[in-house]
Amino acid sequence: MNDLFWIGGKHAVLEASKQRPNDVKELLISNPDNLRLIKKSLHNLIKITENKLINNKFKNKLFNHQGFAARIKMKTTFDFMKLKKDANNIDNILILNTLFDDRNIGSIFRSSAAFGINNIILSKRDFRPKSEMLYRVSTGAVEHMNIFLVSNINQTIKLLKSKNFWVYGLDSDGTKSIFNENFDKKNCFIVGSEGDGIKSLVKKNCDELIKIPIDSSVESLNVSNAVAILLAQIKKNPPINWRVFLKY
Repeated sequence: MNDLFWIGGKHAVLEASKQRPNDVKELLISNPDNLRLIKKSLHNLIKITENKLINNKFKNKLFNHQGFAARIKMKTTFDFMKLKKDANNIDNILILNTLFDDRNIGSIFRSSAAFGINNIILSKRDFRPKSEMLYRVSTGAVEHMNIFLVSNINQTIKLLKSKNFWVYGLDSDGTKSIFNENFDKKNCFIVGSEGDGIKSLVKKNCDELIKIPIDSSVESLNVSNAVAILLAQIKKNPPINWRVFLKY
């Protein structure tokens, strides 16, 4: 199975080359002045070329690669058994339930890294590990995520509850505002798509449904914006033993 693919965008490429230099196999840049931004140990992999030739590396020819492209190995992801093993050492975790838009997922990764939540659970069928758009939008944040891919979200919720996580579902029908919660325990936060929200059975398995109060003139928030607001509130009241990164 070919696990190599192209990513583009200045921050996506630079962060991948910084965090996973051994997984970088080729580098393309259009401006020679940008050589200084890349580790010298990788200079032998660099080819200086025209933007129009970098365009050819991506399915979308209008993809904004900013004159940077890298051919890399897929990032290591983890499974249910790894989550079961590591859960005792995690304080906060985010579950993305039925999110399919790579731009939203990339944006959520970026917000998660910004607010110190680096553990993300997705369904195996929802995650596209070779998505050029996910890498571009996350601006390198994907490199700081521990991504757990599971087959059954409800089974995962059961596991987390057994590990003393309090499971919140972010839902417009929630009975409590996020601004009235302390989040002073081990927390799992579940978010769903903007259109369909969290699946009904997943919602039923949550300990509590919470919401972001918004003006009645607006029906809903984009899910990535909602996650950023939620995580900012959690950071305002960080739990004991806050971990910026879970080492693996």
